[in-house]
Amino acid sequence: MKLGCSEAIAQGNLKRSLLNHYTELASEGTQLILSNLERAAELVHSFKQVAVDQTQSELRFFDVRHYLEEVMLSLSPQLRQTSHAWFITGDESIMIQSYPGLLAQILTNLVTNSLLHGYGPGEAGKLSLHLGLEAGQLLLLYRDDGQGIPLVDQPRIFEPFFTTARDRGGTGLGLSILYNLVVQNLKGEITLQSQPGEGVQFKILLPLEQG
Repeated sequence: MKLGCSEAIAQGNLKRSLLNHYTELASEGTQLILSNLERAAELVHSFKQVAVDQTQSELRFFDVRHYLEEVMLSLSPQLRQTSHAWFITGDESIMIQSYPGLLAQILTNLVTNSLLHGYGPGEAGKLSLHLGLEAGQLLLLYRDDGQGIPLVDQPRIFEPFFTTARDRGGTGLGLSILYNLVVQNLKGEITLQSQPGEGVQFKILLPLEQG
Protein backbone atom coordinates (compact mmCIF):
# COMPACT_ATOMS: atom_id res chain seq x y z
CA MET A 1 0.00 0.00 0.00
CA LYS A 2 1.36 3.39 -1.02
CA LEU A 3 2.06 5.85 1.72
CA GLY A 4 0.66 9.35 1.69
CA CYS A 5 3.06 12.26 1.94
CA SER A 6 2.42 12.91 5.64
CA GLU A 7 2.80 9.20 6.49
CA ALA A 8 6.02 8.97 4.51
CA ILE A 9 7.45 11.98 6.34
CA ALA A 10 6.46 10.49 9.72
CA GLN A 11 8.18 7.20 8.86
CA GLY A 12 11.22 8.83 7.28
CA ASN A 13 10.48 7.30 3.87
CA LEU A 14 9.73 10.41 1.85
CA LYS A 15 10.86 10.00 -1.75
CA ARG A 16 11.39 12.78 -4.28
CA SER A 17 8.77 11.27 -6.63
CA LEU A 18 6.14 11.33 -3.88
CA LEU A 19 7.06 14.87 -2.92
CA ASN A 20 6.84 16.00 -6.55
CA HIS A 21 3.47 14.31 -6.93
CA TYR A 22 2.17 15.97 -3.77
CA THR A 23 3.48 19.37 -4.91
CA GLU A 24 1.69 19.01 -8.27
CA LEU A 25 -1.58 18.10 -6.55
CA ALA A 26 -1.25 21.02 -4.14
CA SER A 27 -0.56 23.40 -7.03
CA GLU A 28 -3.58 22.14 -8.98
CA GLY A 29 -5.78 22.44 -5.89
CA THR A 30 -4.57 25.99 -5.25
CA GLN A 31 -5.28 27.00 -8.86
CA LEU A 32 -8.76 25.49 -8.64
CA ILE A 33 -9.52 27.37 -5.41
CA LEU A 34 -8.20 30.61 -6.92
CA SER A 35 -10.28 30.12 -10.06
CA ASN A 36 -13.41 29.48 -8.00
CA LEU A 37 -12.75 32.57 -5.88
CA GLU A 38 -12.27 34.73 -8.98
CA ARG A 39 -15.49 33.33 -10.43
CA ALA A 40 -17.34 34.04 -7.18
CA ALA A 41 -15.97 37.60 -7.15
CA GLU A 42 -17.17 38.14 -10.73
CA LEU A 43 -20.59 36.80 -9.81
CA VAL A 44 -20.88 39.06 -6.74
CA HIS A 45 -19.81 42.07 -8.81
CA SER A 46 -22.44 41.27 -11.46
CA PHE A 47 -25.13 40.76 -8.83
CA LYS A 48 -24.31 44.11 -7.21
CA GLN A 49 -24.12 46.06 -10.48
CA VAL A 50 -27.32 44.60 -11.92
CA ALA A 51 -29.16 45.01 -8.60
CA VAL A 52 -28.16 48.68 -8.38
CA ASP A 53 -29.17 49.30 -12.00
CA GLN A 54 -32.56 47.69 -11.51
CA THR A 55 -33.36 49.83 -8.49
CA GLN A 56 -31.99 53.09 -9.91
CA SER A 57 -33.24 54.22 -13.33
CA GLU A 58 -29.97 55.94 -14.19
CA LEU A 59 -29.34 57.12 -17.74
CA ARG A 60 -25.76 56.41 -18.74
CA PHE A 61 -23.42 55.58 -21.62
CA PHE A 62 -22.36 51.91 -21.60
CA ASP A 63 -21.05 48.94 -23.57
CA VAL A 64 -24.12 46.85 -24.41
CA ARG A 65 -22.55 43.44 -24.88
CA HIS A 66 -20.35 43.66 -21.81
CA TYR A 67 -23.29 44.74 -19.69
CA LEU A 68 -25.64 42.02 -20.97
CA GLU A 69 -22.93 39.41 -20.33
CA GLU A 70 -22.92 40.62 -16.72
CA VAL A 71 -26.69 40.25 -16.60
CA MET A 72 -26.43 36.67 -17.86
CA LEU A 73 -23.72 35.99 -15.29
CA SER A 74 -26.08 37.22 -12.57
CA LEU A 75 -28.70 34.77 -13.89
CA SER A 76 -26.30 31.82 -13.94
CA PRO A 77 -27.45 30.36 -10.57
CA GLN A 78 -30.97 30.12 -12.00
CA LEU A 79 -29.69 28.59 -15.24
CA ARG A 80 -27.46 26.11 -13.40
CA GLN A 81 -30.60 24.44 -12.07
CA THR A 82 -31.36 23.47 -15.69
CA SER A 83 -29.45 21.75 -18.49
CA HIS A 84 -29.72 24.75 -20.81
CA ALA A 85 -26.80 26.44 -22.54
CA TRP A 86 -26.75 30.14 -23.37
CA PHE A 87 -24.79 32.30 -25.79
CA ILE A 88 -24.33 35.99 -26.55
CA THR A 89 -23.02 36.80 -30.02
CA GLY A 90 -22.66 39.81 -32.27
CA ASP A 91 -21.07 43.24 -32.23
CA GLU A 92 -18.76 43.85 -29.27
CA SER A 93 -18.33 47.58 -29.91
CA ILE A 94 -21.87 48.96 -29.59
CA MET A 95 -22.17 51.76 -27.06
CA ILE A 96 -25.55 53.27 -26.18
CA GLN A 97 -26.92 55.99 -23.93
CA SER A 98 -29.80 54.34 -22.18
CA TYR A 99 -31.07 52.84 -18.94
CA PRO A 100 -29.07 49.67 -18.20
CA GLY A 101 -31.45 48.57 -15.45
CA LEU A 102 -34.33 48.44 -17.92
CA LEU A 103 -32.19 46.47 -20.35
CA ALA A 104 -31.38 44.03 -17.54
CA GLN A 105 -35.09 43.59 -16.84
CA ILE A 106 -35.77 42.93 -20.52
CA LEU A 107 -33.18 40.16 -20.73
CA THR A 108 -34.26 38.70 -17.38
CA ASN A 109 -37.89 38.54 -18.53
CA LEU A 110 -36.90 36.87 -21.80
CA VAL A 111 -34.84 34.19 -20.03
CA THR A 112 -37.51 33.64 -17.37
CA ASN A 113 -40.16 33.25 -20.07
CA SER A 114 -38.06 30.61 -21.84
CA LEU A 115 -37.47 28.66 -18.64
CA LEU A 116 -41.14 28.74 -17.66
CA HIS A 117 -42.79 28.15 -21.02
CA GLY A 118 -40.22 26.81 -23.46
CA TYR A 119 -39.19 23.45 -22.07
CA GLY A 120 -40.48 20.44 -20.22
CA PRO A 121 -38.87 19.01 -17.05
CA GLY A 122 -35.31 17.82 -17.69
CA GLU A 123 -35.12 19.12 -21.26
CA ALA A 124 -31.87 20.74 -22.38
CA GLY A 125 -32.17 23.76 -24.63
CA LYS A 126 -30.20 26.64 -26.08
CA LEU A 127 -30.89 30.28 -25.28
CA SER A 128 -29.13 32.89 -27.39
CA LEU A 129 -28.93 36.65 -27.75
CA HIS A 130 -27.47 38.33 -30.83
CA LEU A 131 -26.52 42.02 -30.86
CA GLY A 132 -26.27 44.25 -33.88
CA LEU A 133 -27.36 47.48 -35.54
CA GLU A 134 -30.36 47.92 -37.82
CA ALA A 135 -31.62 51.16 -39.32
CA GLY A 136 -29.57 53.18 -36.84
CA GLN A 137 -30.96 51.34 -33.83
CA LEU A 138 -29.76 48.66 -31.44
CA LEU A 139 -30.93 45.23 -32.57
CA LEU A 140 -31.47 42.44 -30.04
CA LEU A 141 -32.42 39.01 -31.37
CA TYR A 142 -33.33 36.64 -28.57
CA ARG A 143 -33.99 32.99 -29.39
CA ASP A 144 -34.74 29.74 -27.64
CA ASP A 145 -35.20 26.32 -29.25
CA GLY A 146 -38.06 25.21 -27.03
CA GLN A 147 -41.61 24.20 -27.81
CA GLY A 148 -42.63 27.53 -29.30
CA ILE A 149 -45.93 29.36 -28.93
CA PRO A 150 -49.19 28.06 -30.45
CA LEU A 151 -50.34 30.25 -33.35
CA VAL A 152 -53.71 30.84 -31.72
CA ASP A 153 -52.02 32.33 -28.64
CA GLN A 154 -49.51 34.59 -30.38
CA PRO A 155 -51.80 37.64 -30.85
CA ARG A 156 -52.38 37.72 -27.06
CA ILE A 157 -48.93 37.07 -25.60
CA PHE A 158 -48.31 40.69 -24.64
CA GLU A 159 -51.70 41.07 -22.94
CA PRO A 160 -51.61 41.45 -19.15
CA PHE A 161 -52.50 38.25 -17.25
CA PHE A 162 -52.56 36.04 -20.36
CA THR A 163 -50.63 32.84 -19.64
CA THR A 164 -50.62 29.21 -20.68
CA ALA A 165 -48.63 28.14 -17.61
CA ARG A 166 -50.76 29.20 -14.65
CA ASP A 167 -50.43 25.67 -13.21
CA ARG A 168 -46.63 26.17 -13.16
CA GLY A 169 -46.65 29.57 -11.51
CA GLY A 170 -47.18 31.74 -14.58
CA THR A 171 -48.84 35.07 -13.84
CA GLY A 172 -49.26 36.33 -17.39
CA LEU A 173 -47.32 39.48 -16.53
CA GLY A 174 -43.83 38.64 -17.78
CA LEU A 175 -44.30 39.40 -21.48
CA SER A 176 -46.67 42.26 -20.75
CA ILE A 177 -43.97 43.88 -18.62
CA LEU A 178 -41.43 43.11 -21.34
CA TYR A 179 -43.59 44.87 -23.94
CA ASN A 180 -44.01 47.95 -21.74
CA LEU A 181 -40.29 48.12 -20.99
CA VAL A 182 -39.44 48.05 -24.69
CA VAL A 183 -42.25 50.17 -26.12
CA GLN A 184 -43.30 52.53 -23.32
CA ASN A 185 -40.08 53.02 -21.35
CA LEU A 186 -37.41 52.76 -24.05
CA LYS A 187 -39.46 53.89 -27.09
CA GLY A 188 -38.53 50.75 -29.04
CA GLU A 189 -40.22 47.97 -30.96
CA ILE A 190 -40.67 44.25 -30.24
CA THR A 191 -41.95 41.52 -32.53
CA LEU A 192 -42.35 37.77 -32.15
CA GLN A 193 -41.67 34.92 -34.55
CA SER A 194 -42.56 31.39 -33.47
CA GLN A 195 -43.67 28.08 -34.85
CA PRO A 196 -44.91 25.29 -32.55
CA GLY A 197 -42.03 22.95 -31.79
CA GLU A 198 -39.43 25.34 -33.22
CA GLY A 199 -38.81 27.76 -30.37
CA VAL A 200 -39.27 31.51 -30.31
CA GLN A 201 -37.51 34.59 -31.58
CA PHE A 202 -38.07 38.05 -30.13
CA LYS A 203 -36.73 40.90 -32.26
CA ILE A 204 -36.19 44.11 -30.32
CA LEU A 205 -35.14 47.47 -31.76
CA LEU A 206 -34.08 50.24 -29.37
CA PRO A 207 -32.81 53.79 -29.90
CA LEU A 208 -29.08 54.23 -29.40
CA GLU A 209 -29.75 57.35 -27.36
CA GLN A 210 -32.54 58.00 -24.92
CA GLY A 211 -33.60 61.63 -24.72
